[in-house]
Amino acid sequence: MKITFDIIISGCLTHCRHCYVNGGPAKFTSTKHLLNNLPRIKNLINMLEDKVGTVDIWFDYEPLSHPEFATIVTAFKKEFPSKLDFTNMEWPTTGISLLRHSYRNGVNIIALRQLNVHQIFFTFAGYKDSHNQHVKRQHAFEDQIEAIKLLHGLGFRPSARILLTNDIVHELPLLFQTLQTLPLEHRSIRVSDYVPTDRIRSLEQFRPTVEDVFPYLDSIIAFCNDHTQLFWEDFEMYSEAALCEKILKEYSATTTFEDIESCLPEWIFLTLDSDLRLYHGNAGQFTWYIGSVVENRNKKIIEKIIDFGPNYHYAAFFKELKRLPIPLEVLKREPYSGRKIYGNEHDFLLKCLDEYMENHSQLRKSLIQ
Repeated sequence: MKITFDIIISGCLTHCRHCYVNGGPAKFTSTKHLLNNLPRIKNLINMLEDKVGTVDIWFDYEPLSHPEFATIVTAFKKEFPSKLDFTNMEWPTTGISLLRHSYRNGVNIIALRQLNVHQIFFTFAGYKDSHNQHVKRQHAFEDQIEAIKLLHGLGFRPSARILLTNDIVHELPLLFQTLQTLPLEHRSIRVSDYVPTDRIRSLEQFRPTVEDVFPYLDSIIAFCNDHTQLFWEDFEMYSEAALCEKILKEYSATTTFEDIESCLPEWIFLTLDSDLRLYHGNAGQFTWYIGSVVENRNKKIIEKIIDFGPNYHYAAFFKELKRLPIPLEVLKREPYSGRKIYGNEHDFLLKCLDEYMENHSQLRKSLIQ
């Protein structure tokens, strides 16, 4: 069993419409309160490793914006030398905090090096004004360009990802022209993940279709220089209609969401908020409250974590998967012939399940509370 222990020490400096963890401006964690309770957190993590599985620690949202990010990292690195190693991981950032707080740059860069951060990635949600509008911050596009150059000059390996929506496809040539002049290790284009949150539901109207992509397909494939290139070479396989056909063909009449989840990685995601309250929630989400690290005994917290179990995909949003309708019922009730593009069959199926549950409010209520 793998466990990701996600620590939220700050909010974000943007409010991106595509954020699947509902990021945005929020209060900073009190450094004193956090470090005073570090022994309790360490004890909890040690108990998790003894009783549940291997724990990795992650700082979510935009931790670089915290005024004492370096102090927090130094303290955690001392207590968890092997659990804060990002050698083979990409650190996401908008770069804004590095530019807006130049007086902290030195210690923050040292802190990133303590974490063995080498790869840093930026997401572009449009070209210039479109990007700034979609992340609700002026000059955010220009700041990311400047931050990429800054970090490359400091020896980091920046990468860029374009989040493709139907209202920015016409801006792709301008984005390609700009990004291909930058010192980027990887360039990729992705469609939005799907999670059943109001923000992502609102974004669905902007999900690109096969027809949106076709005029730019050759240039999209040429722009990508990582694994996403393979996705776009066969992207029609990821349309609603194609994914629906695949699932109806491959899943049996007895396949349940519990069966599907059991085939996914056995992984528990936990989120610790700025008040040191622990939640069962995938990728920085606060889905179900577990307990306070300060007020509750670790033994009780561990028992609750074990009871909740893994939450890699469907179980991240619905309890008691065995009570959900079977996937074939969800798809056959309203066959999907649309051409919108999804990143994988599980995102598409989660969207279908979410729409199904919208029409079954009592069942939804019983499974999410």
